[in-house]
Amino acid sequence: MKAFIDPRCDIRYAAFYIYGLYQTLGKHNVKFSGQYSRQVSFDESDYVIDRILLCTFVEKDCVVKKVAIDARDPRTFMEKAYQWCDIYAKTNYKSTEDNGTHQEKLLLLPPSFGFRIWNPFKTIMKGLYNTFLAYKTKNYGTTSDLRITLRNYIWLIVRRDYLHHYLSHTSSSDIDNHYAFLIASLWNYQECIQHTNRLRYQFASSLANNDSIRFEGGFVIHSLSAKVPKGWEWLCTNKRVKPSEYIAKTRKSFCVFNTPAVRDCHGWKLPEFLAMGKAIITTPLSNDLPVELVENQDLLIVNNEKDLQKAIESLLYDKALRQKLEQSARQYWDKIANPKSVILSILQNIYIDN
Repeated sequence: MKAFIDPRCDIRYAAFYIYGLYQTLGKHNVKFSGQYSRQVSFDESDYVIDRILLCTFVEKDCVVKKVAIDARDPRTFMEKAYQWCDIYAKTNYKSTEDNGTHQEKLLLLPPSFGFRIWNPFKTIMKGLYNTFLAYKTKNYGTTSDLRITLRNYIWLIVRRDYLHHYLSHTSSSDIDNHYAFLIASLWNYQECIQHTNRLRYQFASSLANNDSIRFEGGFVIHSLSAKVPKGWEWLCTNKRVKPSEYIAKTRKSFCVFNTPAVRDCHGWKLPEFLAMGKAIITTPLSNDLPVELVENQDLLIVNNEKDLQKAIESLLYDKALRQKLEQSARQYWDKIANPKSVILSILQNIYIDN
């Protein structure tokens, strides 16, 4: 079986699934081409439609199944992609907000995150070639969209690392029992201003004000950042953290913090933490998962500042609890959330339907 990937995809979000396709089908069976999906128009009126990966599975020159992988932040469905596909695989979805009109094609996926899948030279070459293919595919919007397509490949080189660096084994000696690290964006979206930013500030403040903890990190201010609230200046910086430094310091941290992000999506931090096998403190997850993460087994869930303080203290002094959460998080990644398992779940649905 071969997989044909629409070249108009946002490679920052698509790389996760392309890597999974490489692992399951082999690199020689994964091609970029818009020949099977060019009828799905990409235009400026659609919210980041390029974060939907259109993938056509072909066997013996016959189309087997058309799959749309929706890694966008919103819980909404992109109707033109839904009408095109046989399977609509989606990361951010909440059943209680769906009226049932999309259940027929829906496949729920765990959250994903972006990482490098080629060396820098090959990434640039892929970017140039796929930008050309995106132009040939048409139905793509403006010349500006083509520039963004290429820019996203460069972004992957500068801002992300290879998956194996996240997966490197972390021993107990690698973790500093009294060190905590958090680096995050101060998002300028209403739900983030009201919830995400405030919750991250509470976590950072709790760590910084604990005499038993050496805290490092804060909010990185960039072009999409919200206005810095009064009194938060001490926690903000203009300096970006290199990908390798981010991974090393997250590994060293005795705990990590997750909360729903832009448009209440899962965000990238949750799957990153699962891949690294971290002891995760999280606010309640806002979206459904294909296999639920179990409270007090896979992670600690907090509902208020008092819960947060208690969770931090528990992980600071209860090493057995911390190690249990670390092992469970990595097991969830290994069984459910890694790229190969995600693609295998899609392939399983293809063969069941056939």
